[in-house]
Amino acid sequence: MTNKKIGIIGCGNMGEALIRGMLAEKLAAPGDILISDKSNEREDCIKSKFNVNAADSGRALVINSDVIILAVKPRDIGQLLQGLADMFKPGQLMVSIVAGITTVNIQRLINAKLNLVRVMPNSPALINQAISAVYYGPGIKEADKAIVGSIFNCLGEVVEVEESLMDGVTAISGSGPAYFFLLIKYLIAMGIKFGLTEKIAARLALQTALGSARMALEVEEDIDVLIKKVTSKGGTTEAALKVFEEMKIKEIYSKAVEAARSRAGELFGG
Repeated sequence: MTNKKIGIIGCGNMGEALIRGMLAEKLAAPGDILISDKSNEREDCIKSKFNVNAADSGRALVINSDVIILAVKPRDIGQLLQGLADMFKPGQLMVSIVAGITTVNIQRLINAKLNLVRVMPNSPALINQAISAVYYGPGIKEADKAIVGSIFNCLGEVVEVEESLMDGVTAISGSGPAYFFLLIKYLIAMGIKFGLTEKIAARLALQTALGSARMALEVEEDIDVLIKKVTSKGGTTEAALKVFEEMKIKEIYSKAVEAARSRAGELFGG
């Protein structure tokens, strides 16, 4: 991305992860990254940590950037874009990682016809283990696709999806880490209840989660087959799985993830 100026609006966890990833992979020099955040304190923190530049305003950032990454909360996006609408230049590349707002909605809020890309990364981006789903808007050039791909590959893996699937992606992988963290929390609590120290219980639960995920990724077998490999007839795993089935865990998960997907569709203006 030689000579590309990258503007990041929003310096929360994901904005910071993007800056760290791009600098680590030498996709951009600190002087090529321009940031803007509604919190002056947060802006100063990111400037100090990465030696990047802070724009005097969001409008100044738009003027001076070739690539604009929107990394703000969904509730802030409408007012933000309306305030910047007259500053965008036709053909400018805009990447939104804002949950719940479509490229059509973004286009309605601004005056210029931009090259729009929508991305949904997840929180493991903080340790470069993200999975990011990308939707490239109509007319996106291969050069722009390469820019976006290189940025988000810094955070982990990238897959391409249709925009109509983005709310589902948000519910599965965007919110998904919290589902796994909750299960880990419960396993740790049960370990402590059984007499283990919190440290050992946490280590057991965390390494089991990590090993299971790696196994599922690396072996070429269906998930149901992997479940069966752990489950002996009349054994401990079978006893646990029977309780899960009796408590309708599939129904619970389905309702929970559907609630997340529905909420993603309500976020803009909701």
